[in-house]
Amino acid sequence: MHWLTAPTGIGEDASRLGIYALDFVIVTGSGGAATWAWLEGSRHLPRWSGGIVLLMVVSSGFLRQWDYATRVKPDVLASDRLEWHNSLIGIALADFISDHPESRIIVPNGQYQFEPLAFLLSDRFPKRRSGMDAPLMEGETVTVLEPRFVRLATTEENLDEWVLLKNRTAYLLPPLDDSIEALDGEESAIVAGNGVVVAKAFTARWQCASPQFVPHQASFANGMDLVGYQSSILRPGNPIWLTYYWQPAYEIERDVELLVQLFDQNREAVVANTHIWPLRGVFRMRAWQPGQIMPLSHSLPIPDNLGFGPYQLHVGLLDLLSRERIHLASGRDLLHLQTFKIPFPPESRVPETRADISFGEFIRLEGFTLSAESDRLTIVFFWKAVNTPPEDFTSFVHIVDSDDNIIAQADIEPLGGQYPTSIWSPDETIVDERIIPGLPKGVFQVLVGWYRHVGDGWERLPIVTGGLLQPDDRALLDTFTLP
Repeated sequence: MHWLTAPTGIGEDASRLGIYALDFVIVTGSGGAATWAWLEGSRHLPRWSGGIVLLMVVSSGFLRQWDYATRVKPDVLASDRLEWHNSLIGIALADFISDHPESRIIVPNGQYQFEPLAFLLSDRFPKRRSGMDAPLMEGETVTVLEPRFVRLATTEENLDEWVLLKNRTAYLLPPLDDSIEALDGEESAIVAGNGVVVAKAFTARWQCASPQFVPHQASFANGMDLVGYQSSILRPGNPIWLTYYWQPAYEIERDVELLVQLFDQNREAVVANTHIWPLRGVFRMRAWQPGQIMPLSHSLPIPDNLGFGPYQLHVGLLDLLSRERIHLASGRDLLHLQTFKIPFPPESRVPETRADISFGEFIRLEGFTLSAESDRLTIVFFWKAVNTPPEDFTSFVHIVDSDDNIIAQADIEPLGGQYPTSIWSPDETIVDERIIPGLPKGVFQVLVGWYRHVGDGWERLPIVTGGLLQPDDRALLDTFTLP
């Protein structure tokens, strides 16, 4: 990362420090030190020749410093070079915060995690804590620093995640909805060293919001417990924004990475995967206090070619040094945290025959289309979820003759198992086509029902048609003939 010149104080010193630190990394990392040593030790060259390498590096640093200070223009901020953004914004914010030492200031968590801001503020705010303990009272005024080029939300569009700087402590607040109310008054422009306005400052009232997360309980062998999570919905091509709420049972000895994987419906393939160093190291897990709940947010990139159906999100911890997974108390090395779904797409087809048949409290058949030809029967069901079923049910179709003998049947989960009932949403319509081949000639009836597995057996859902409970938990749909 290249550091830019800021007006005075922290920004100027940090800029020069960053340049020389970068030069040192270049010398050592690119083999410059070895080249220097070889030149000085060569019998065919004078000993001072090794100094050429040092002179070149130092000259390069001065040239870059002059180049950044004189040629950086406002259009830099319109480019894709995000490291320039963070340098400009971080140094300018650090200068503003240093000039307002008594203020209660909040900055976006995403900005705080990226250097140089956390580094520049480490002396003034040496302590770091979770913000779950409400370090602000309702109605308390805060100064909000809002960078122009940093996304504030880390979960969904209407949720903000902030870091509160107060009493020499940086509090990492959880994602909150409508956490601040801007007050009337003038905004202050925060200007970087090249004259570009990179952020604004304004006064707001704290709303004392509380995070709304799903409780969960899972323990890892290193003493880290997961006590809850938040997430946005799954959309192809859009990242999922996730927040996990971690609580160490005791002091954590080794740092970890967060491993997140999204599996397809059969858990046969990983469709999205990421490794994350929590908070990019600005508040390492080894420094967390036992019993303190810490929110960790991140995004998971999602490919744009995902089809409809369920997707399982798994979370794990990876030892930062050994690269080995840390097991759960159950022995597994990944936690199945939740199941997302991509909804069944809208259907243009309509049923030829209308129906109103209820299967338990969860499913209703609103219609069907039946087509008999040659030796096969094709049925298109139009199911509607009344309530979200608590588990995966299996539908069955019985083809019976005049003596009620079953001559063919098909038991299968909806859409061949690609859209199980446990992910159906209330009022959602699912169109499922069933083909039953190999039928003999004759006149037959079609009966349908649903069941769930119970132990080694099964249990059918009760059926109500026209207000009457149907015997044998099967509903008669129609009669057809195969000539």
